[in-house]
Amino acid sequence: MFCAKCGTKFNDDAQFCVKCGTKSDTSGEKNNFNQNSNTVLPPDEAEEKESILDKLIGNAITIVIVFVGAFFINNVIFGGGGNRYIDMVRDGHFGGFPNVTVGRAFGNFYDNVNWSHFENAQGENIVRFSGRLDSSTYEWDFHVGRETFDVVAIRVNGVDYGLIWVNSWIATIFMFQ
Repeated sequence: MFCAKCGTKFNDDAQFCVKCGTKSDTSGEKNNFNQNSNTVLPPDEAEEKESILDKLIGNAITIVIVFVGAFFINNVIFGGGGNRYIDMVRDGHFGGFPNVTVGRAFGNFYDNVNWSHFENAQGENIVRFSGRLDSSTYEWDFHVGRETFDVVAIRVNGVDYGLIWVNSWIATIFMFQ
């Protein structure tokens, strides 16, 4: 039990505070002394403060879970991660299709979409898209410059198809948008 006047802790069976001499509360109800503010709180107010603290901790945990989930969804499911080269290609457009981004068109056309970035032997930035269509795996390599990007390779199931078909493949992908 705590003294209602000074907050000193004493035995429950004591009749007076050992520090200030105030008569103890003998009603059998324990005081809830807040040691930070040196005040005695009624039992319901003490429970209310604990309830607020529980809510704050619960909200903090919820916020952390939401951020971790958003990071997972962006990076694992959508293949993001804030890489400016990947973002440049995904958010970019091909000349004949100014209203649909490359990322949206490729994401709608292919399954199991993945985007990655690397530097080739010449130190150039390459963004690689890979996705599945039916039972085949398609890979598109984009050379990324300062403000533009170009398709530099297309492979189907690991076989290089060259760039002769690039315009017709792009037209096919974007027609379904």
